[in-house]
Amino acid sequence: MRGCVMLLMALGHVRILGMNLGYTPVNLEFATEGLFLTRWITHFVAPAFVMLTGLGAALKLQADKSRQDVGWFLLTRGIWLVVLELTVVHYAWHFDYDALIFLQIIWVQGVSMVLLSVFLYLPKAVLWPIVLAILLGHNLLDSVSDGAFGSFEWLYRLLRGAGSVSWAGGEYYVEYPVLPWFAIMLFGFLLGELYRIDASERQRLMIRLGVSMLVTLVLLRFVNVYGDPDPWTTQVTGFRTLLSFFNAERYPPSLVFELMTLGPIVMVLGLLERVKIGATNPVCVFGRVPLFFYLAHLYLAHGLVLLIGTSYPDAWQYHPETGLSLPRVYLAWLIVIALLFPICFYYDRLKRQTKYRILSYL
Repeated sequence: MRGCVMLLMALGHVRILGMNLGYTPVNLEFATEGLFLTRWITHFVAPAFVMLTGLGAALKLQADKSRQDVGWFLLTRGIWLVVLELTVVHYAWHFDYDALIFLQIIWVQGVSMVLLSVFLYLPKAVLWPIVLAILLGHNLLDSVSDGAFGSFEWLYRLLRGAGSVSWAGGEYYVEYPVLPWFAIMLFGFLLGELYRIDASERQRLMIRLGVSMLVTLVLLRFVNVYGDPDPWTTQVTGFRTLLSFFNAERYPPSLVFELMTLGPIVMVLGLLERVKIGATNPVCVFGRVPLFFYLAHLYLAHGLVLLIGTSYPDAWQYHPETGLSLPRVYLAWLIVIALLFPICFYYDRLKRQTKYRILSYL
C-alpha cells in the first residue's frame, strides 16, 4: 500500500515541479478532466502516509515492543522529520533556502508522531472520542474568519486553519495543520486493533468499514450542507458535475476529503491481504524505504525538470511560462521512477542486511 501511494506521490510532485499553472488543477472553471483526475488521484497520498504511520505504531506494539520503546522511536523520528522539512525538503522544492518555507506532509507527520508518542499511553476508550470529535467536527470552524483569534491566530493556523505564520523572524506557510492530520494518524493507530483478530474476519470488517465511509460521503454530498467549505455545483456536462461532487477541500482536509480518501484506503488494505506479492516487487521495494524515496525523488524530479527546461526544451516542447504538458509530465514521472528503482533497491538491501539502527530514520 505504501509503495503504491509513493508512486502516486511522485506523479503529483513531478506535476507540480513540471507545470506552471495559473490556477489550481481542481478548478473546474479552467482545468481539463485529465488534469483534474491527475490531481484528484494524488489526494490519497497524504492520508495514506499518515494513517499507515499510526497503523505501523500499533503493529510495533503488537510485536511485543514496549510502549516506552515505541514512544521513544515516534518522538525522535518525529522531531527528525520536522528538521528535515525545514532544511533538506525545503531546499529540494526551491533550490533556495531563502524561499518561503511551506509546512507540508513531512512536517505534520513529524508533529503527529511526537503527539502519538504521548497519546499511545491513553486507553482506546479515550482515543476514539478524540478521533471522532476532530474528524467529524472540525468543519464547524469553516465559518471562522481570518483574524478571529487575534494574537493567537498563529496557533489556530498551526492547529487547524492553515495559512501564513511568523516565528523566530521567519515566515512559514502552513499547508498541513496539525489537528485533522493527527486525528488521521490516531485513526490508523486505532485501526491496528483489527490486526489482533482472525485475518478473514479482519478483511471483511475493513471492507465494510470502507464501504460505510463511502456511503456516508455520498449522503453528505447529496445534502450538500456540511462536511466541506465548498459545496458541489452543476457543471456544463454530467461528468464534470460528478467531478465537482468529489472535489473536496484538502487544506485543511475536510470531512468529505477524509471520507473520500480513507474509505478506499481501508478497503484496499483489506483486499491487499489476499494478494501474494514477491519481496523484490518494485512497489514493495519502494514501500520499504519511504523516507529515502521521498527525499531522493524530490531532488531527482526537480533536477530533471530543470535539465529539460534549460537543455532540451524543444525536444520536450517545454514552454518557459507554462512548463510541460500533462502527457510529458507522465513521461517525466516514468523516467523518475525508473531511475529511482535501482537506487532504492540497493538502499533497501543495505538497510535489511546491515541492521544499523540509524537507517531506521531514513
